[in-house]
Amino acid sequence: MSALAAIAVGLAGLGVWGVAAQSVGQRTREIGVRVALGATSAQVAAMIARQGLVPIALGVIAGLAGGLGLGQLMRSILFEVTPIDPVTISATLGVLLGIGVLATIGPALRAARLDPLTALRDD
Repeated sequence: MSALAAIAVGLAGLGVWGVAAQSVGQRTREIGVRVALGATSAQVAAMIARQGLVPIALGVIAGLAGGLGLGQLMRSILFEVTPIDPVTISATLGVLLGIGVLATIGPALRAARLDPLTALRDD
């Protein structure tokens, strides 16, 4: 079960990375214009990271609410386990947010290193 969970989390992280990389690829021209007009590498990386991390944070919040609600519903079938375990919830949130950050760092750094001349010339 742990192996399947690790595979699922890995696939989710790979999917987030793929979506972020595709977004950067489609917006190469826009990013090139931003850099040509004076945006710094840090501003470009922050823009891409923010656009990737906001949906991840919203998903984690929705999952937390759903998990807490379902935990209360399952209280009667849990034996010697509390449905609201702060350590488990914190660890899960940390892992999911960490994977989201790691998945968006690569495309954000790629966007930050984009050469505006090459980006505007290619089409």
